[in-house]
Amino acid sequence: MVQNKTLFGLLLVLLLNALGILCILRYIRSDVSPRSRVLVPPVSHAFDITHPSHVLVFLHIQKTGGSFLEGYLVNNIVNYTCPGEKVFLKSQSKFVSRHHKCFKPDSEQNWIFTRRTVGGPCGVHVDYSTLGPCARSYLGLGDWNIFFITLLRNPVDRFLSEFLHVKRGANWPVYEIGCSGGTNFPRKRIPPKCGFFGKNNSRLTLEEFMSCDDNPAINRMTHMLAGYGTIQCKYNTLMNQMGKDTVILLTAKRHLKEFEFFGIMELLVESAKLFENTFSVKFEEYPVSRQTKREKVELTPKQLTRIESVNHLDVKLYNW
Repeated sequence: MVQNKTLFGLLLVLLLNALGILCILRYIRSDVSPRSRVLVPPVSHAFDITHPSHVLVFLHIQKTGGSFLEGYLVNNIVNYTCPGEKVFLKSQSKFVSRHHKCFKPDSEQNWIFTRRTVGGPCGVHVDYSTLGPCARSYLGLGDWNIFFITLLRNPVDRFLSEFLHVKRGANWPVYEIGCSGGTNFPRKRIPPKCGFFGKNNSRLTLEEFMSCDDNPAINRMTHMLAGYGTIQCKYNTLMNQMGKDTVILLTAKRHLKEFEFFGIMELLVESAKLFENTFSVKFEEYPVSRQTKREKVELTPKQLTRIESVNHLDVKLYNW
């Protein structure tokens, strides 16, 4: 009897591993060659800023310069600057620009779906698998053509920037995964698992921040692009961590390849020129390099290696 149970357990493990390998092979076949770091424009320029059913949807990944990009896009495109109004945010104790009217010609439909134009109907910093359905739900009935854009950043700098953000006492909510679909947005918030969230973190160390495996800052760019629901809902129980990491990375690459545009924070001017070429628009002025708080942080070689190790998916995605 014991031998039969042992044999059954072994066969079950082999079966699950085989299913995991099949899932990985499925995504490997969809992988593509790395894009050049000089930001080669996509072959197809399908988005038309004047088309009534075309909408840019901005996937805002934390600490990648997304807030800057939002403001830059609504204020600097020739003939398409978007008037807005100042709103006081208690959480930041300052006035910010909101409710921009980025309307198409002869229409009251925004050509871009972002926090600056529509507020936060989907929640704060939602992932790819949630943002698409939420944007369509918000836009309502109609044959909408949604085109995703985003901004990426050096993974080490992005991770350190988020560490400093949390250390100042700020953080972002985590939302439940909508595996069953639905149109209720934003989704229910989930309490973060790492003990340092929601507390006075002035004494939080970088080592503590890196050591929590459930820290959503780890590999955040890859997870946001892959969509948290992709793995949690479909493949979470079918493979080991290495298998899940492989699928997550390949899914993020596949989704990013489908984006109409993505820029890189370290290459703001080049990214702006790519945006112009992709969408046949002109900016009134090009962005300038921005100094961040991360630049004031000095790392030991051991700390740098550790950050790159825990964020290995983001490092591979960024170098892709």
